[in-house]
Amino acid sequence: MEEIKKIAHIIKTHGLSGELTIFLLTDHIDLRFKKGAKIIIDNQEYKVKRLSDIKDNKANLLLEGYNHISQVENLVKKDIYADKLNDESIVYLDDLIGFDVVLPSLEVVGKVESYQNFGVNKYIIVNSKYIPLIEKVFYSLIDVEAKKIYLTKQGEDCYYNA
Repeated sequence: MEEIKKIAHIIKTHGLSGELTIFLLTDHIDLRFKKGAKIIIDNQEYKVKRLSDIKDNKANLLLEGYNHISQVENLVKKDIYADKLNDESIVYLDDLIGFDVVLPSLEVVGKVESYQNFGVNKYIIVNSKYIPLIEKVFYSLIDVEAKKIYLTKQGEDCYYNA
């Protein structure tokens, strides 16, 4: 079995036709939720029929074969998973845990302890401090092979002033 990644969380039902309102946790919405894409909810496989009304990291999801609210109410508050994408250019947030965090002076200030995905912004947590994951603003490079994240000067300022 391939490795799976969390890609969304089901917030509530939407209307009577079996749609679900979801909170998106992926940057690859078009790949993850295209028609016919396989997703996993509560260890059961489903197929995407349609994703619509995407706004502020929320969207409405309709699953193939489900056309009434009573068929999907049990899915509310569940997480949605999918197979890990086989693309080496994609770095997953949970893969960053344990990476060294390096200042512009090349001093290692700690390791990534955790992360938070607030939808619009993603943060790594280092020594209980939140650093936004915005490339070229707060970090200059994520070196997957060396397991290091290189902060910019602004990233360093954010670290010390958090």
